[in-house]
Amino acid sequence: MDTQSEDILRVWQQRSLWLAVAGLVLSAMLTWQEPDLVWRAYLFAFIACWLLTMGATGLLALGNLTGGRWATFGRPFYLSATQLLPHVAVLFIPIALCLERIYPWAATHTGTEHALAPAKAVYLEPSFFMMRAVGYFVVWLVVGTLLARVSRFDVPAAERPGMSRVGALSLVLLVPTTTFAAFDWGMSLEPEWYSSIYGAVATAAGVLAAQALAIYTASRLPAARLARILTLAGVDTAGEHEYRVSHSADEPVAVPRFQRSVIDVFHDQGNLQLAFLMVTMYFAFSQFLIIWSGNLPTEITWYMRRLRGGWQVVALGLVLLHFAVPFLLSFSRDVKRSPRRLARVALLVLAMYDVHIYWMIVPAFATGGLRWHATNVAALAALGGLWMMLYCWNTRRNLGRFPTND
Repeated sequence: MDTQSEDILRVWQQRSLWLAVAGLVLSAMLTWQEPDLVWRAYLFAFIACWLLTMGATGLLALGNLTGGRWATFGRPFYLSATQLLPHVAVLFIPIALCLERIYPWAATHTGTEHALAPAKAVYLEPSFFMMRAVGYFVVWLVVGTLLARVSRFDVPAAERPGMSRVGALSLVLLVPTTTFAAFDWGMSLEPEWYSSIYGAVATAAGVLAAQALAIYTASRLPAARLARILTLAGVDTAGEHEYRVSHSADEPVAVPRFQRSVIDVFHDQGNLQLAFLMVTMYFAFSQFLIIWSGNLPTEITWYMRRLRGGWQVVALGLVLLHFAVPFLLSFSRDVKRSPRRLARVALLVLAMYDVHIYWMIVPAFATGGLRWHATNVAALAALGGLWMMLYCWNTRRNLGRFPTND
């Protein structure tokens, strides 16, 4: 692996470690007198990391199934996140041990006053909940192992039938298990409410974030590393120059073939990010429109909690910064054909992804106040820093499988 890519990933890894340590210390300080706060904040941070991991796993499976330049180019980054599935499984253990402190229905089964409908009481029985969680992780770990075993960087997916078969099987298993896990771990925080599209909204958000992370990581790699990945993606980076027409004049301008290849591939990645952004927008707006137009008390309460008491400002920020601004910027050909500009859009998408999950999860708890919000930020820094540190380590290892002739 070349020194420049080694250095940037190593720097990210070290900074992520310090962020995780700082988040852990701050969480301990903020929750010293109220330990229940840390477990609720931990759930939010866990869901943010888990959905990002599942989004990358889904993209890896989809790329192995369909093949194509975009899949080969993004495979090392998708795989780096997929390889964190065992770590995510370990991070779920504190949630399993503290169900009564997090979920109201778990407290119901221990004798508190929160009543459940008979069907929901059966479905949300703690032992059945844990059986489903174990089943989810078994499926995901098997899928992740198979994907890591068959995913190759030295040949296109079309030349590896095993990659396509495993990719198809993985998608069949990932979609329902991830959807029901989102029901169990996120939607059940408010057991009186139900939405059949909740899992789709959460899953689409994770896929969008995973694509944004891959774009941002790739944009920071040096030219030698990108050249090797592009070559394996079937892009011709050899030759002296190509010519294109300048935007400011009709005279042809010489452009290095490698630079043109980088521009084309990032343009593809930007289009893919735009597609996932549109899917996320569609799911989120469909859920809002159906529930708001129905105006049923048992359904509208979920949005009422998130459109009052200051949360309406967060909702407006999501509409503008998570959807409208990236959506409009992604329509620009100049933005998508500039790795630096596209990386800025991807970074905005990643930041607002955390805000999106925050808006979906945190209002479910009655606890308020500045310290409560600071606890959530600290928990995200702890778990997110740990996740990012491991992601950088995996990326360094996976990119080391791309030999370059510097």
